[in-house]
Amino acid sequence: MFHDRWDHLRSIRAKHSEVTTPFAVAHDIAPRAGGMDVQVTATLPSPFKEHAIAETWFNAVQNAEKFIFIEDQYFRMPMINDVIAKRMTEKPELKLVVITKPVGTLAPECVPALRSGNFFASRFGDRFLSLQLRSFDKDEREFADIDVHSKMLIVDDIFMSVGSANKNNRGMVYEAEMNVAILDATVGTWRKRILANLIGGEANADVAGWFDQLKSLARTNDDVVRSNGVGAAPRGFVYGLSFGPEAACKLQSVGPDAT
Repeated sequence: MFHDRWDHLRSIRAKHSEVTTPFAVAHDIAPRAGGMDVQVTATLPSPFKEHAIAETWFNAVQNAEKFIFIEDQYFRMPMINDVIAKRMTEKPELKLVVITKPVGTLAPECVPALRSGNFFASRFGDRFLSLQLRSFDKDEREFADIDVHSKMLIVDDIFMSVGSANKNNRGMVYEAEMNVAILDATVGTWRKRILANLIGGEANADVAGWFDQLKSLARTNDDVVRSNGVGAAPRGFVYGLSFGPEAACKLQSVGPDAT
């Protein structure tokens, strides 16, 4: 991918390209013992027009049976939201967990973020769980929001996409992004490790079990926040995240990203 972009810039005589040199890329890389197949996916603007990240996300969501787990700094991707909603309608047991961070009313992404959250909360209330992450200083008894920056999608413990692409339209359409997609049962082991870190202990084995575990823990930790940290300390890092009305957003449009 880097090679293609390098050669393109050299071919159009981009600035400073006259002092660059060509190079070759090895394609006959031998398999690694004990390894697994992965696919490097990308979003690249014109002239490449590469949308492999979006393609893998669409394929994974359209085949989801048990759960969709998203951890990302953004949750505003109308292109995928419609596909998730369609699949959740087709599969009454399918659950959606979104871990992201609160959006301020001055943020340019305020409207599409609140629209996404409210859409799923109103339509799939008991199967949609939105969470934020916080840390707690037990000595000072103070809370601090964690800046979620992981860009991850896990489906049914067999598919994972992780990399630089955020859960917004531009990450799938016109920014330069790169992810890795994995289709392997090992993803389930990774998901268990992720949840164990978030809840501060081992997660329940079945989807309904760990979904309820996250929901219950978030409610308990929210109670600790409301008590200003007085009494029992929270466990883990998960807290509830609600979405306010779009009217509260100071900026009502951010151009193409609002579509």
